[in-house]
Amino acid sequence: MYLDALWYNVEAEGETCLLIPKMHSTLGGMFAVKQYHVLVVEDNLINRTIAVSFLEQYGFELTEASSGEEAVGLVCEVRYDMIFMDQMMPGMDGMETTRKIRQECGDNGKAPVIVALTSGDLDQMREAFLQHGFQDVLGKPLNQEKMDGILTKWFPDVAIRDAARSDDGDTGFDQIRIPGIDVEEARKNHPGDVEKYIQILRIYYIDCKRKLVYLQTLLDREDYGNYGIEVHALKSASASIGAMSLSAQAKAHEKAACQGDFGFVRDNGGMLLDCYRKLGMAIKDFLEEKQDGADTQTEGIGRDAFCQELREALQSLERFRSRECTSRIEALLHYKLESLDRQKLEEILEELKVYEDDNAERLLRMMLQDIEKEEGK
Repeated sequence: MYLDALWYNVEAEGETCLLIPKMHSTLGGMFAVKQYHVLVVEDNLINRTIAVSFLEQYGFELTEASSGEEAVGLVCEVRYDMIFMDQMMPGMDGMETTRKIRQECGDNGKAPVIVALTSGDLDQMREAFLQHGFQDVLGKPLNQEKMDGILTKWFPDVAIRDAARSDDGDTGFDQIRIPGIDVEEARKNHPGDVEKYIQILRIYYIDCKRKLVYLQTLLDREDYGNYGIEVHALKSASASIGAMSLSAQAKAHEKAACQGDFGFVRDNGGMLLDCYRKLGMAIKDFLEEKQDGADTQTEGIGRDAFCQELREALQSLERFRSRECTSRIEALLHYKLESLDRQKLEEILEELKVYEDDNAERLLRMMLQDIEKEEGK
């Protein structure tokens, strides 16, 4: 994915003294004179996926962290040029993580430009961020225009050349009809890239199933601190896909949790979860209808060949090649399969889509074991 520039190291007396470009090419219309190393720190999968989807167009070398603790460990090992840091995370928040990076990661901690990601009031919070080791602030929900602005500000050699981002013409958003989603808001956040938006919808739906259970657990435990963090993430993730009504509800719950109005949370928590559940089901219906319309299953696959593909997919995961495994599973799903096999493969694919590789590996191994047991192997 990261194809913008490869570099030869020219060494003199054992020390690297010069970087010479091996080649330059564009990706999505973006061009950078050098390859930058960028870290995205965000506990919410949807928000992290959206940030990465915008950054991929630049050909950066990208790394993701889902917690402050993970980010500190990465920065101690790698020198990044820029870090996008979510402010509100469980455990260490963005300010604490940035403080540790600056103080505990040596030169690696002093080198990067650190940009705060927040859905709060930028005017009120900017000065506080700048005083706590950040260089800039980026407001959520993210969109490509905001990302372009921040990157060209700090990386002047990055040029924006993608005319395909124009809002002119039919970009495919006109075909999207999902109750609870404002398509024009979605179009603004994802200009000219409806397929990438649909991929984000898939992850939003998968994440929704998990988060509904977790949010209900937090309500039952009256854990309003973590509940406030989760609805904060739900607010920005929902706004990013154009679910503005749900985003507004989540914002009200975040405010109540932060201000100690736990009565409001108790009285209205069920309503928020019900709206979240309905949106998830509406997205699911849309995705299934789209899949049915694009269904190209025209042939079956022999059992031996099927099992061999599963074994190779498992080997890919064991070698930490998640994308390769994902491609193999997606290819299998194009065949006509028995309903139980299809159901298991779709479950494995869901785990891969949300980076739960260990769960995917466990399910894939179990599937193979069940097949071999049935066939007496």
